[in-house]
Amino acid sequence: MNTPRPLFLFLAPLIAAIFSLFLFLALSIAAMAGDSKQHQSLDSQLAAILRRQGFTGRIEPQLEKRLGRHLNSKLAEVGRLLWFDTLTGLNDDNACGGCHSPTTGFGDTQSIAIGIENNGLVGPNRAGPRNQRRTPMALNTAFFPTLMWNSRFAALSGDPFDNRNGFLFPAPEGLSLQPPPPARRAGFYPAHGARRGGRFSLPRRQ
Repeated sequence: MNTPRPLFLFLAPLIAAIFSLFLFLALSIAAMAGDSKQHQSLDSQLAAILRRQGFTGRIEPQLEKRLGRHLNSKLAEVGRLLWFDTLTGLNDDNACGGCHSPTTGFGDTQSIAIGIENNGLVGPNRAGPRNQRRTPMALNTAFFPTLMWNSRFAALSGDPFDNRNGFLFPAPEGLSLQPPPPARRAGFYPAHGARRGGRFSLPRRQ
């Protein structure tokens, strides 16, 4: 004849499991509360820095004041259309927006840019031959006196909207990395307005 086991022997594992669950939940809530306080502290620090710099997050209403001129909405729309038009690509298969994606602040969705001969996608699934560098962000570049990672494109006046001194551009990169043969070089430089010194300026507008 089997002797009945005391009830607490059956309940002990259940009680232990429930206790462990409550302990886990309590520790998790405490950890989340700590993370929340840390995030709030970081948010407060960032907000203070942005306030000191006069950043409001409302750039568009300030554009005309900062530019010192009226924005032509029709021309702006033409620029928007051109940004996404593959007609500007070397093989009609890429646009400005292919590398300067609006989803990433008009920057690159790739670690190293994929330009021409791409698969027609913008984002993490973009595929094709890679460039030599990552595409720089193009957001608000209207206010930058120099462009590109090494500032090789520059407004000589220091103001991108003041072209009295012209704009400085280097010779095309292909010339500096691997100069073309003499027969091609004779026609290549004049066609691109470049001087043999490696830099040239666009003529200023009269």
